[in-house]
Amino acid sequence: NWVSNSAVTAPDSIQLKIQLAQEVLFTFNMNPTGSPGYYMIEFNSSILSAGLAGVFYKLVITGEKNPFTLQGDEITTLYVSGKGTVLSLRDYNNVSEEISLLSQTFGESINLTVKYYNISNSPLIDATMTYEWLGLDPIQFYEDPINIGYFTTTIDTSIAAVWGVRSILIRATLENYTAQSFLTSISITERPTILNGSDVVIF
Repeated sequence: NWVSNSAVTAPDSIQLKIQLAQEVLFTFNMNPTGSPGYYMIEFNSSILSAGLAGVFYKLVITGEKNPFTLQGDEITTLYVSGKGTVLSLRDYNNVSEEISLLSQTFGESINLTVKYYNISNSPLIDATMTYEWLGLDPIQFYEDPINIGYFTTTIDTSIAAVWGVRSILIRATLENYTAQSFLTSISITERPTILNGSDVVIF
């Protein structure tokens, strides 16, 4: 009661609405706490989506009791963030070894292997995993059939046209988990050649 500053007990209704934009996703009846005029509701954030980069929700609290006139809803914001994750580049032949750079001879293929996992070190195998290089559209990884919990793909270095260092951007996304990106590079070396039985040319 804003006139007398006394608590309103036994309201006709007091509700919490959770909205995304203008859409009402959930409506809860709030419960008395035992202290006059105080009400609460507990819900698990798992009923909401954190999307791929966190989501803001609007919390609207409404109350009614005759003969009082409602002075307006109480509105606040709830931000639901994704669970923490880690993305790392691995040695294809020894996936337990974390690496940061790649190297291959021009014209040869190289396997690219990554692990995307949560802070409990559990792999997130349902993630969307892509890489980008040479200005091409994102290219999909696939689940490694041998090393469970890892993603892998094969890069044909001849696509680079010439030898040199090329950047590779790896992205991982999964709903309700933090998206990750990893920038690495591959050093594409010249193919060895032989002239008159020797790989050394003397002028």
